[in-house]
Amino acid sequence: MSFSFPKEWQEWVDLLLGVWLCVSPWALHFTDDTAATNNVISVGFFMIMAQVFTISGFAVLEKLIDVALGTWLVASVWLLGISASAAKIDLIVGGLVVLLFAFYKIWSNRRAASTHS
Repeated sequence: MSFSFPKEWQEWVDLLLGVWLCVSPWALHFTDDTAATNNVISVGFFMIMAQVFTISGFAVLEKLIDVALGTWLVASVWLLGISASAAKIDLIVGGLVVLLFAFYKIWSNRRAASTHS
């Protein structure tokens, strides 16, 4: 495992989304919902770590982690019983954006691999 700054724009978007998730409880004023706050901060932290620490040869694993994190963000609204409307919106929209970029990166990598074959 090694430290590196994001190289592609999609990685920068993921990094910024991770930072947003970490600060969103204060920006959207839902810090009183402890479950939502702990959830978005944890996921945001994992997203940041996934972007700055690369695991050699495991790029696909990193994208699958993003899929899992995005799915968790969306599902956690119901699984954790999140009640604050700002938190619900943040988790659902954030999760969908994470999923969108994860699937885009998977598609983009497969497309690039097929053009090089």
